[in-house]
Amino acid sequence: MKLAEALVRRADLQQRIHELEHRLNLSALVQMGDNPPEDPEELLREMKNTFSELQTLICRIDQTNAATIIEGEPLYNWLTKRNLVKEQRRVLLQLVNRTVVTPSRMTKSEIRFVSTIKASRLQKEAEDLAATYRRLDLYIQAINWEIELVGEESPEEAKPELLPDSNCSGA
Repeated sequence: MKLAEALVRRADLQQRIHELEHRLNLSALVQMGDNPPEDPEELLREMKNTFSELQTLICRIDQTNAATIIEGEPLYNWLTKRNLVKEQRRVLLQLVNRTVVTPSRMTKSEIRFVSTIKASRLQKEAEDLAATYRRLDLYIQAINWEIELVGEESPEEAKPELLPDSNCSGA
């Protein structure tokens, strides 16, 4: 399985867990004499199995990110760079938006606000960061379609048992 496929599967499993949670909430409490729309015990078993599969998959993804070296750096370093560029852009855009004050003064005696930073410069930096993010993201996505996921799938991994103290060393 390619790393990109595993990432898609991870997103599917996370969505499945949210759906199961919703269905469980609908089935957890019913009026006396009524039956729940679905068997809560069956839903709990399904959710436990889904969490187990997700745990195994996340461990394999993490191990793959650590084992894959791109231009002398582990893939997880590239992911960190991309995420930090995204976060830096978010902070700059938030600051730019904060500098925009709509004039709401009714009289000259009301408090007047002035920007202490040059928003246009920050906007340009944010645009540059967006371009950097897109380049990094495309590069990482291309790599994800070339890399095989670490660990062989086995029958045990198809339905692994979730242990509260389990770690990722078994994948």
